[in-house]
Amino acid sequence: MIIAGHTEQQGVTIVELMIATAVFSVVLLIIIYAFMFVTDDYVKGYIQSFTQATARAIEQQVATDIELSNGYIGPTQFGPTQSTSSAQGYCIADHRYSFALNNEYTGSPSHRNGLLVDTPNGGCTSSTFPQPVLTSSVSQNSQELLDKNMALTCFCISPLNMSNRLYKIEIEVAYGSPPYNGNCSSGSSCSTSVLTTGSCPPLSLGGNFCAYSTLQADVQQRIVGGN
Repeated sequence: MIIAGHTEQQGVTIVELMIATAVFSVVLLIIIYAFMFVTDDYVKGYIQSFTQATARAIEQQVATDIELSNGYIGPTQFGPTQSTSSAQGYCIADHRYSFALNNEYTGSPSHRNGLLVDTPNGGCTSSTFPQPVLTSSVSQNSQELLDKNMALTCFCISPLNMSNRLYKIEIEVAYGSPPYNGNCSSGSSCSTSVLTTGSCPPLSLGGNFCAYSTLQADVQQRIVGGN
């Protein structure tokens, strides 16, 4: 018997509850995936911009040193043309650039394996040794040019046209952990062609924590004398 004015209510069935749960789960997964994608993309962009800024700052410092230099510009005692497992170096007048390629700078004071610039006593010449950048035995006036988790994968300075006192510089900075697949000139001369920038894995394989920045420039020494 149905009583007038009374509406009979039915509860949610198990099937309806399961369908609603499944739909909610799919929507939630889509939201989470979209959030992760946007976050990874943001992190990738930030790291790439940060790496480019670091490489650009190094290039600017080296270029300024060359422009204002009136002294020796070239490799140190263990320069890039010589085989060494520890450190290599360049002199730009009184400044010494010491580095070890493809070594991640961890920020640890006991392993300053990045790119160091300092002013050695007596200046910098072809007989000057580079600093042991893979140890903590570096001069107190050293300046680290890389940031944490970065590595120098290419660093080259070579004469391009000495009659015009013109030099070529190549710099590539990588962000992330080794191994690195950067591209750098070998031998005593920098490449005259455009370098291919190292590549990172896809975002799904951790590529959001990887970046490369490759820069090349021709710089003229503006102060005559010394060399």
